[in-house]
Amino acid sequence: MTDISLYLRDLTKSYDGRTTVLTVDDLEIRKGEFVSLLGPSGSGKTTTLMIVGGFETPTQGEVILNGRSVGDVPPYKRNVGMVFQNYALFPHMSVGRNVGYPLKMRRVSRSDTRARAEAALKMVGLGGYFDRFPSELSGGQQQRVALARALVFEPELVLLDEPFGALDKNLREQMQIELKRIHADTGATMIFVTHDQSEAMVMSDRIVVFSGGRIEQVGVPAEIYARPKTRFVAEFIGDSNIMPCRLAADGTVDIDDIGTRRPAVTPGLAPGHYEALVRPENIEVVGAGQEVPAGALRARMVEKFDYGDMAVMICTLGGTELRIKQPAMRVAGFRAGEDLAVVIPDRAVHVIDETFSPADAQTDGAAPAGEARCSRT
Repeated sequence: MTDISLYLRDLTKSYDGRTTVLTVDDLEIRKGEFVSLLGPSGSGKTTTLMIVGGFETPTQGEVILNGRSVGDVPPYKRNVGMVFQNYALFPHMSVGRNVGYPLKMRRVSRSDTRARAEAALKMVGLGGYFDRFPSELSGGQQQRVALARALVFEPELVLLDEPFGALDKNLREQMQIELKRIHADTGATMIFVTHDQSEAMVMSDRIVVFSGGRIEQVGVPAEIYARPKTRFVAEFIGDSNIMPCRLAADGTVDIDDIGTRRPAVTPGLAPGHYEALVRPENIEVVGAGQEVPAGALRARMVEKFDYGDMAVMICTLGGTELRIKQPAMRVAGFRAGEDLAVVIPDRAVHVIDETFSPADAQTDGAAPAGEARCSRT
C-alpha cells in the first residue's frame, strides 16, 4: 500500500444507533490523486470527508492514512489540510497570520512561519497580500487564502468541502483552473466534495459517485460519463435518454422503436432485460432536404430549447421520446412539428449493468416498457 494515500475499509456511520447514513465498504485513493466525491445533498460525501478529517467519528470501520490507522487521532494531529465552503478565516487576523496559523500551532519559528506563509500566498496568486485583512478581500481571494492556509504546512492530504459553492460561475471556473494548477505544482493528494457534475468532470483524476449513503461507482470521468454502471449515475451525470432493452446471447440489443443494435457490452453481462443509455449529444439529425443516411429513423420534433451555444430538441420516435442535443447554429432552421431523420450509432448505446424488469417499471418510477426516460441534469 506504499502508493496509497488513503484507504477506507468497512466504514459506516449512524447517528441514532439504528439508521445507517453512510456505508463505504472499500475505497482507495492513491498518492497525488485529485479525487472528487460527487453526489446530491444528503448522499454521504461530506460525511465521508468529515470522517477522514477526524471531525466525525465512524460507527465502525477504519480510516488508514499513509498506512497508519488514524481512528483515534484528533484532527490537528492527522497532518490533513482542510478547506471549507465558508472559508473559516479569522476576521481579526491579517491574511498572513491566517495562513501562518497552522505553523504557529506546530511551533514553527516566527521567521520561518512568515517566509512559508508568504510563499504559500504567492503560490495562490496573492503575493503582497500578507498584511491585508479578510474583510478587504473578495470572495475568490478569501478562498485563495483558505487554500494557502491548508497547504502551508505541506499536509499529506488536502480535503476541500465544496470550496467554490459560494462563488459565481465565472469566478468558480477561474478557481477550478487555479486549483488544478496548484495540484499539479504541489503533487498533493486532494479530495474534493461537490454536487456539481461539470465541476467534478473537469477537475478530477477519478470520481466517486455517492447516492443514499453508498458509493454507486468509482472511475475516471470519461468512464463515469460514457459507461455508468447504474441508472442513478446515468441520470445524475449529464443529459440522458434511458430506454428498456433486451440483451440477447449474441450481444445484440433490441430497443423498442429504435431497433436492434450491437453496442459494446460489459463482459459477462448475462442475456436479459436491462436499460440502454443514449446521450443526447450522440444522436445525429438530418433535416428536410438533406441526404438521409442508411439506417436513419424518422422522428418528429415537438419542442426546441436554445441555450445559446447548444440547442436541445424534444423528438418523438414512434412511442419513444428522445432528447437530442446539437450545436445551436447547426439546427437553427429546425422548427417544432418538423420531421427529421435520426441516426443513433451502435457506439452511442450503452447497456447499464443493472438488470431491469419491465414489470417493475411502474413501482420504481421508471418509464413504461417502450418509453424512454429523458433526464436533464
